[in-house]
Amino acid sequence: MRKRGLECLGLLALGLWSSGQAAADEISIAVATNFAAAMNDIVEPFERQTGHTVLVSSGSTGNHYAQIKNGAPFEAFFSADTARPRLLEQGSCLSGQAKSGGSPPGADQSPPIHA
Repeated sequence: MRKRGLECLGLLALGLWSSGQAAADEISIAVATNFAAAMNDIVEPFERQTGHTVLVSSGSTGNHYAQIKNGAPFEAFFSADTARPRLLEQGSCLSGQAKSGGSPPGADQSPPIHA
């Protein structure tokens, strides 16, 4: 799980860097509370290995959805469900291209979304 998480964060950082969105080497992500502990386990080694800083905002999926819909500057959204990311994909509140990704085994297939 940790290796896959590092790979996912690495790909996210690479995508943001190549698109110019991560110029400050800082990545801001919204993470559902039930994934927060796992994300924190992944973030520390990722930051050490890449030099990027990951700003993790953990909270409810509903609150993150509302924040993103109202313009919150998250580069990725790790949701506890698939409904809210899909609503964001369908709406006009995404400034970049939406990307769906995998989730941990047993999770509700919550895709990270570039916001």
